[in-house]
Amino acid sequence: SEMEMMPGMKTPVREVLKMTDKDHMMMEWYETHGGQEKKTMEIAYTRAGKK
Repeated sequence: SEMEMMPGMKTPVREVLKMTDKDHMMMEWYETHGGQEKKTMEIAYTRAGKK
């Protein structure tokens, strides 16, 4: 897909979600600039334990 970071400037983006198990997930965000794709963000999610 594309994201408009600034008006009139669209950037190709790709998001990858990895479900390791029921308590862990990883989100990776990629952007393409100048024809080269680079990972620009990575977030690791862990389900909080019961209180």
